[in-house]
Amino acid sequence: MDIRYHETNLYESCSTPYIDQMRTLLTRDTVFHEECEAALRHICHFAHWHEAEFLKEHDYAHIRGESNIIRYLPVRNVLLRLEAGDRLEEILTTVMAVKMIGANLHISLPEHSKQAEFLWLESKQASFIGTGDAMTRDSQETLMTRIPNYQRIRFLHPENVSEDIFERIADQAIYIAREPFVSHGRIELMHYFIEQSISNSYHRYGNLGIQGVHLEEV
Repeated sequence: MDIRYHETNLYESCSTPYIDQMRTLLTRDTVFHEECEAALRHICHFAHWHEAEFLKEHDYAHIRGESNIIRYLPVRNVLLRLEAGDRLEEILTTVMAVKMIGANLHISLPEHSKQAEFLWLESKQASFIGTGDAMTRDSQETLMTRIPNYQRIRFLHPENVSEDIFERIADQAIYIAREPFVSHGRIELMHYFIEQSISNSYHRYGNLGIQGVHLEEV
């Protein structure tokens, strides 16, 4: 599924230090200009949902005398494994999304691939990943040894995950996000957060206490 949201107002108003840096870098590219433009539009949509949904606490139930908070905790680090056929606009959006939420990023490329997009990424890596990040060329065996070191593993398409990987990590309870990339920020960003639910019953025998007073004032 590829849901496309290219709202002009979001693209024009989208501004964070990191996205501004990426806009300066990517709009100058002439080799993959269309892919870079698409990635910038996607990440502006992601930035909107990051602020509107993932940076806020939500209480959808609104039960009197009780709070039921849902909030999102960003993962600390992500291993992004790329494979032949992954589209550059999806790769760039994913990289920017991981950096936007503040996680460390390790990009793993196929060991011997000469795919033009991968060579381009290597030539630009100093511009869009930080000092705590990494980009490496890994065989399947090396990749499997890296996986346990990361809180979230991301493949952009389900067919990219081999049975060997599943068998190797089956007893380690490691979550591999392998659903196809979706360009809707509300959906795609969920791969990089842990949802936490907190319930608090603050009533006592029908008395809402001081919290009930605050609710009445609102």
